[in-house]
Amino acid sequence: MSRKTFQQTLRSVFSFSLHPQQVHLSQLLLLFMLLVFVFLLPLIFQAVPVGNRDAYIVGSILIICYLAVANLLNRRFPELVAVANVIVSSFIIIGFMWQFPYRIQAFILIMYLLIPVLVSSIFLPLRFTVIVILLNLGGLIITITNNPELQSAEIILGPVAFYVIFSGLIVLVTDYRDRLEKERQAELAEKEERLRLYFEKANDWIFTLDANGIIASVNRAVCEDTGYSADELVGQSPLVLLDAEIQQGAQESLQQILAGLTVQRLELPVPTKDGRTLWIDIKGVIFRENGRVTGTFHIARDITEFKHIQATLREQSEQLEKLVAQRTAELQHTTQRLQTILNSSPDIILLLAPDGRIQICNPAANNFWGETITVKGKNLADLVASPEQAQMVRAALDSLAANNHTRRLVTTARRRDNVLRDMDMMLAVVQEEGQVGGIVASIRDISTLKEVERMKDQFVASVSHELRTPLTNMKLYHDLLQRNPSKQVIYLQYLGQSIDDMQMLIENLLRLSYLDQQLADLSLDMLPLAAAVAEWVQAAQSLTESKGILLEWHSCRCNVQVAANTSLLRQAFFVLLNNAIAYTPSGGSATVSIELDRMTDQPGVSLHVSDTGPGISPEDLPHIFERFYRGQAALDFGVPGTGLGLAIAQEIIQRHNGRIIVKTALGEGSTFTIWLPV
Repeated sequence: MSRKTFQQTLRSVFSFSLHPQQVHLSQLLLLFMLLVFVFLLPLIFQAVPVGNRDAYIVGSILIICYLAVANLLNRRFPELVAVANVIVSSFIIIGFMWQFPYRIQAFILIMYLLIPVLVSSIFLPLRFTVIVILLNLGGLIITITNNPELQSAEIILGPVAFYVIFSGLIVLVTDYRDRLEKERQAELAEKEERLRLYFEKANDWIFTLDANGIIASVNRAVCEDTGYSADELVGQSPLVLLDAEIQQGAQESLQQILAGLTVQRLELPVPTKDGRTLWIDIKGVIFRENGRVTGTFHIARDITEFKHIQATLREQSEQLEKLVAQRTAELQHTTQRLQTILNSSPDIILLLAPDGRIQICNPAANNFWGETITVKGKNLADLVASPEQAQMVRAALDSLAANNHTRRLVTTARRRDNVLRDMDMMLAVVQEEGQVGGIVASIRDISTLKEVERMKDQFVASVSHELRTPLTNMKLYHDLLQRNPSKQVIYLQYLGQSIDDMQMLIENLLRLSYLDQQLADLSLDMLPLAAAVAEWVQAAQSLTESKGILLEWHSCRCNVQVAANTSLLRQAFFVLLNNAIAYTPSGGSATVSIELDRMTDQPGVSLHVSDTGPGISPEDLPHIFERFYRGQAALDFGVPGTGLGLAIAQEIIQRHNGRIIVKTALGEGSTFTIWLPV
C-alpha cells in the first residue's frame, strides 16, 4: 500500500463532522475523561506504595494539563479533540494496567475499558467505535503478554472475554442503530425532496421569514408573479414590497407574529415590478425553539381575481340596493324588512284591510293616538275627530277599492285624551294577484305645521296691524300738509314720529328674525358685569331726570365676570330699563341692582331692574313675552311701542343660557331679573 493510499484510508476513517446541536461534544468527552480519571485515582492510590506516589501525582497533573489544553483547542478543532479524548482515556486505563499488574486492579481496569467503547458508540461513528475496541484489545494483549501475573485463565476468560463479548454487542447495537438512522435519514431526505419540489413547483406563494422578519427564502411562484428575482427578495423586509399607506398595519401584524401571537389570516395588496397590484391571502405557521420564535413559514394565494369579483359583486349589490330602495312596494311583501321600516319611520304607517280595519301598525301610530294598547284591529274611520270626517274616510277607502288609485286626505284625529291632532293622510292600494289585497295608509302629524301656519298668519296679521298705524298717520299728515302748508312744522314733526315708529318696528322685526335664525353675532367675551351696568345706568340718568324719576344703582362688592356679547346684553338691559322708566310715574323711582345668585345648584349672577309703576295684571302676565303683545298698562299710560321689546330681550338672554324672571304686584310695581351663569 502506497503512502498516499494509506493517508486517504486514515482520512476516510477519522473524518466526520459533528451535528450542529453537538458542537460541544468534545467538551462532554473532556468531562468524561475527567470523571474516568477521578474514579481511577482512588484505585491507583490504594495499589501504589506511599513512597512511589509522587510520580503518579506528576502524571495526574500532566493529565489535568492535557484536559486544559484540549479544552482550549476544542473551539477550533472540535472533531480532533473529541477523537483524542476517547483514545487518550483508553490509553490512560491501559497505562494504569501496565503500571499496576495486580489481579484486582486488572479486573476493574478491564471493565473501565468498556466506558470509552460505549461513549464512542454514542457520540462517534461506528467505524471509530471499532477502532477503539481494537486499540483497547491490542493494548490488553500487549499488557497481558508482558505481565506474567495477568496471564491466567481467570483474567482471560473473565474480564477480557466479557470485554470482547460486550464490545461485540455494542458494535451490533450501534450498527443496527446506524442502519435505522440511515433509513430515517433516507426517508427524511425523500420527504425534504418532496417538500422542496412542492416548494418550487407550487402555484401558491411560499416564503419564509427569519426571527427578525427578513425574507429567508421564496419559491418560483413568488418570483414569477411579482417580477422580482430571488436575489432581489431574499434579505429584504417584506414591508418594502408594500405601498406606504398599508405598511403601518402590515408592520403591526408582522410584529405580532414575531412576538409569538397568532395572526390567522391577512389579505394584502402587493405591487409587482411592472406596476400591477396583486391581492394575496396569507396564512402562516410560527417556528419556535425553547419558546422563542425562530422564524415563520407562509403560504399566500393570489386572490386578485376573487377581489375583482368581490368588487363587482359589491357594485352590483349597491346598485341592487338602490333599485330596492326605489321600489318600496316590493319591500312590502317582505315581513322583516317591512317591520324594520315600520319601526324606524317617524310617520304613521298602517296596513288596512279593504274595509278599513288596521291589520299592521308601527309604534308611531300608538304614540300618535296615545293608546296604551295597540290600535291594531280598530277601523281607521273610528279614530278621526268627527262623524263627518269618519264618513269622508270611509268614502275614500271605498273609492280606492273600486278605482285602484291613491287618495290624499287632511283630517283631524282625536287622541285617547281627547286632544285633537291634524294629520296628512296618503292612501294607496296594495295589489295581490290583480286583486285589492289591502290599503297602505301613510299618515304624517302636521299639527306642528298647522300651528306654524297659524303663527305665521297671526304674525302677518300683527305686523300688518302694527304697520297700518304709522302708515295711516303718515298718509294723514301727508294729506294735511298738502291742504294746509302753513302748519308744515307741526305736521312734519308728527310725520317724523310716524317714520321713527315704523323704523323701530322694522328694526325690532329684523332683530327677532336674526335671533330666530341664529344669525346674530354671539361672540362671547368675559364682561365685568358690575362695571358695565354702572356705565349703562349712568347713560340713562338724563332720561330719568327729564321725567322726574329717581334712578338708583346698587352694586354688589363682587368683581363678577360673565361670558356675554356686550352689545346684545346691553340691548336686553335697556329694554327692561326703558320699560321701567316708561311705566313709572313722575316722582317714582327705578332701581337697578346686582347680586350673586344660584339657580338649580348652578352659580350665577342676578341683575334686577325694579320700578314703582302700576304692576302687571294677572291676565297680562302670561303673555308679556309674546310678540306684538301689549298689556292694558301700555294702553292706560299711552306708552308707545311695538310689543316686541320683551320678546327680543328674552331671546337674547336665552342665547346666553340665562333666564328672565318677573315678579309683580298691582299698584306696587314690577321687578324684572336677568339671571346669567358664571
